[in-house]
Amino acid sequence: MVRKFNKIIASFIAVIFMFCTSFTVFAADGYKDWTQGDSRWGNKTLGSCGDTMAEIGCAVTSIAILVVHSGSKSESSFNPGTLCDYLSKNGGFDNYGNVYWGAVSGLVPNFTFEKKASFSSNTKSSITNELKNYINQGYYIVMSVKYDGHWIAIDTIKNGEVYMIDPAQNKTDKLFDYYDAAGMLQVRLYKGKNLPSKIDDTSVTTPKYLTGHYITTDALNLRQSYSTSSNVLLTIPKSTTVVVTRVYNNEWGQVEYKDKTGWIYLEYTKYTESSYSYKTGNYKVNSSTGVYMRSGIGGQNSTVCLVPYNAVVNISSVSANWGKAAYNSKSGWICMEYLNYSGPASTQATTTQKVTTTTTVKTTVKTTTTTKPVTTAVTTTTNPLKKGDVNLDGKINKTDLICLNRYLAKPYETDFPTSYNMDVNNDKIIDERDAVYLFKKINKGN
Repeated sequence: MVRKFNKIIASFIAVIFMFCTSFTVFAADGYKDWTQGDSRWGNKTLGSCGDTMAEIGCAVTSIAILVVHSGSKSESSFNPGTLCDYLSKNGGFDNYGNVYWGAVSGLVPNFTFEKKASFSSNTKSSITNELKNYINQGYYIVMSVKYDGHWIAIDTIKNGEVYMIDPAQNKTDKLFDYYDAAGMLQVRLYKGKNLPSKIDDTSVTTPKYLTGHYITTDALNLRQSYSTSSNVLLTIPKSTTVVVTRVYNNEWGQVEYKDKTGWIYLEYTKYTESSYSYKTGNYKVNSSTGVYMRSGIGGQNSTVCLVPYNAVVNISSVSANWGKAAYNSKSGWICMEYLNYSGPASTQATTTQKVTTTTTVKTTVKTTTTTKPVTTAVTTTTNPLKKGDVNLDGKINKTDLICLNRYLAKPYETDFPTSYNMDVNNDKIIDERDAVYLFKKINKGN
């Protein structure tokens, strides 16, 4: 009986020990399980906007996670709810629920907003390397995904993989397993009480594929986009030589074959020759969000303007994968990966059509009017002065929101019509409020 009682006591102590041990482990990293929809704060509103943490609180939750992640606060006395309450009471949100990134320092003085930045390229390898550099410079990172539709916190980088803390999914997992690199546009950088752990340079992978000539090692589908779920345009036979002019996510290559331009999975190819050489002439912008024209070669140079999707530019000279471009009386350099060749330089960049109009001419000598037909050449364009039509394609849709968010991440010089179109809420200022207003406008079907 005594032995049985002792066994019961021992089992009870073991259970308590396991419970306390597991609780301690949970408490150490419990903040990584915070979600914006947590019942403790999910119904809190962001300032006076009326929207809740569960609806639009991803940025606030990501900031709160990094406050604890950096050792600037303890999760026993701080969480997304306490941060939301403080920001709401102290002007930390605008009227649309957008957070003022630096306001957190009023509550957590040793956690400071340093700057915002955008990625120079939307590829997995480039984004990974830029995030590594930010971490090694001592920054904690809040990052946009889904074309600025969502914000997450960056945890660390191991063996070339970026690990995130996602306030929407309760996940600490590989960033690129859940989100497309093309939709990763910008970051907000903070410094906290402790420095983040340095990332070993050798842990970040280098690009596996380059532009150039490849031979297919098997029959290979040419797809409309860089996804296995995308439509198949045709099948390229085995042992066919193709020219890859653009690489996406270190996996897919853009090629032209039998007058079709699409994407192939590069795992089933073999690299044969050095980088593709671009020719001069007219090119069309192939990026739905447009492409920046810059003052010099490289993404570090200042922006001249944003050239919209499907616009035709003239390339007069090429240096590596950058072309000297002319567009709408502006000149600069454009990354050739965002262009498709459309013809020699003699091809007109705009089309004209002959139309016949009737004008009424009044004479000052006699009180009579005469009419005569007049033939004029009219360039076919869409009306540029349309609030919300940021890329000037005559439509207001998600692409315009992407362009506007890119502008807010890294403003560029622009002509009046585009500036007018970006001021969606008509307050004479182009800022995050225009993005929110445009988002609501699109969702309401204009």
